[in-house]
Amino acid sequence: MSELYVQRRAVRRFFHDPGLAEQRIFDAVRPLLRGRMHPWWGMDAVDVAIDFDGTGHMGDGEWWAADVKDHASAALLGRNFRWDGRADAKRRFLVIAQHRFGTRDYVNDLKGAMDGRVQGVEIVGENEFIKAVLRRASERG
Repeated sequence: MSELYVQRRAVRRFFHDPGLAEQRIFDAVRPLLRGRMHPWWGMDAVDVAIDFDGTGHMGDGEWWAADVKDHASAALLGRNFRWDGRADAKRRFLVIAQHRFGTRDYVNDLKGAMDGRVQGVEIVGENEFIKAVLRRASERG
């Protein structure tokens, strides 16, 4: 129980508006992607997987996956961030809520804390991610 208490206290202290950044992304990309966007099913895993080819099976075709975070401490997020190995996507994104991504030194602190521990994950702001998804979806038809 003590571990659960500490975890819940950390969530209240460092995570803000859980689910809002995710919902903004879903609302922005769902109309174009229709059935090719899949909310992730795992606890504390990636938030969305996008199947650009409509294969229905990750690993077949072009898949992107994103874990969306709105975390007050870049260093704490970077030290504790793990990628869910089940999300074996062509491109993997750690999407930062836009109001955090634009703050001075946040991304540098995050990259520094993740350096050498997490490979193959692109760190982007939510607006940049939405634009990239919409651009790729329009290219793929």
